[in-house]
Amino acid sequence: MLAETRHALFFNRTLFAIVLLAGLYFPSSYNEGWSATLTRLSFIVSMIFLIWLALRTGVRKQICLWISSAIVIWLCFCTFLSLFSSLHEITLSPLTLFPPIAFLFSIKVIDFRAENLTRILAMISTANVCMAIAMLTSESFQGFMASYYNNFSSDLIMEMVGANKPVLTFATHSLAGVFVYVFFWLNFRTYQKTGKRLHLLLAVLHVVMCIAIMSITSLAFSLAAIVELAWNFKWLSAISAASAYFLIPLSMKETIGDALSAAVWRREGGGFLVRYFDAHGSLANAFAYIHNHPFLPMGLMYSHDLFDEGAQTDSGPVSYFLRGSIVLVLLMYGGFFLFLRRNLLNKWDCYRLFLVVCLTELGAVVLVYPRSFLLIPAFIIYLNSVPVASSAQVKSLQPIATPVN
Repeated sequence: MLAETRHALFFNRTLFAIVLLAGLYFPSSYNEGWSATLTRLSFIVSMIFLIWLALRTGVRKQICLWISSAIVIWLCFCTFLSLFSSLHEITLSPLTLFPPIAFLFSIKVIDFRAENLTRILAMISTANVCMAIAMLTSESFQGFMASYYNNFSSDLIMEMVGANKPVLTFATHSLAGVFVYVFFWLNFRTYQKTGKRLHLLLAVLHVVMCIAIMSITSLAFSLAAIVELAWNFKWLSAISAASAYFLIPLSMKETIGDALSAAVWRREGGGFLVRYFDAHGSLANAFAYIHNHPFLPMGLMYSHDLFDEGAQTDSGPVSYFLRGSIVLVLLMYGGFFLFLRRNLLNKWDCYRLFLVVCLTELGAVVLVYPRSFLLIPAFIIYLNSVPVASSAQVKSLQPIATPVN
């Protein structure tokens, strides 16, 4: 019986590693260009692993019926309504995006048990740091990333590299910011629980990476990470802040100042305030369509004036409203919250991850981003395997004698 349990835990640990690796490193482009074949393969790979996970843990039938199925059925119904409008171009891209996340909402991830995941996180986190350094220093590695991990536009990776932004496999700085921040969170949680200083170092390096990405999203999350570190290490906070200020090169200080300036928020066509409130922002056409057709969501229909090449917008709520009106918005965010609340052992982890994703969705779509289909369940599995440390454990900063479950 004990041998069978050990075998099951080893199998689950292996599955966790594969899901995390596939979510992070499955290629998104070929020779710097969008690949329909890779898009289909990404969908197939995600569904295979999600089905595999569901077979190990089971699904919640009520969520599957009232949330997961409803998302897909409602999209199809909205498509039928839009057939009678002036929109005649249909795209199948949403069918590779919404069904995986809808299915994920129903999976009982909380029942997935795995142990000794900290080494896997340490290896992946170290790879993140090495990849970030290589992206900024090696032209051959930059070419490799541009060939196999480009996304959204043909030259996006090289634009990010040219601006010294280590976006890893996420292509854009907004998405890179949120996922790098989550890796900080996982490593710092591991340090709090185990006292292993390697994870503290990796957590700090991911904060540095978050700052280097230089987007509104990444800077906001890096500030949150710094506040969390300062709260836990009060006696070192003042010294660390002073040291960091004098060690940061002048050029980086100027770059951070530019990133925090009002110009970023009002940048023509793309700044946050311009995007939502200016008549010429990137979301202006989407808001105009919503205003003129409040009860005619598009479903699977496509318009070059409303969506980018990936059939998305720069905003999660706007994208969901365009495709399924307020009904789809409520199904997506309500389903996501229920999924987190029923699968994370700690309720504060639920609120934190929900807030992190929702805030990011104001500037980039996260829930129906292909890498999220595998990374979100992987993050949940890891958080459940490393419970929140008590205040006494955090203050002691010593390894815990009990094993990590």
